[in-house]
Amino acid sequence: MSNINIEISNNVVVVSIDNKYCGTSVIPKEYNDEPVSVFVGHVSDCIAKAIEDTKEKMWPEKGDVYYIPTISNCNLCGELTYGDDYFDRLYKKRGLIFKTKEEAIEAAKKMLEVVK
Repeated sequence: MSNINIEISNNVVVVSIDNKYCGTSVIPKEYNDEPVSVFVGHVSDCIAKAIEDTKEKMWPEKGDVYYIPTISNCNLCGELTYGDDYFDRLYKKRGLIFKTKEEAIEAAKKMLEVVK
């Protein structure tokens, strides 16, 4: 089971999971004279958004298929399975991991535009 920590400071909700992944969301309003239930609703929505932000950062996990842009491949993308090895972590750190082929191909096209 994961350890979830929720902090609220200066209208910002910060959610961390296992002290490793962190997501944030801004509460759109300050608490004034509106009913407490309305403000709690805003806070609850922000907590949900911050958790989703955190979960997105947790992807991929071992066994997940992901795509990388490859400018030397005629398809402009490669398909890999995440094993949390050196290259998987490097691709992720550099922002080169995508959930779809289309996203990886688009990134490869942008890379090629830079060198033209």
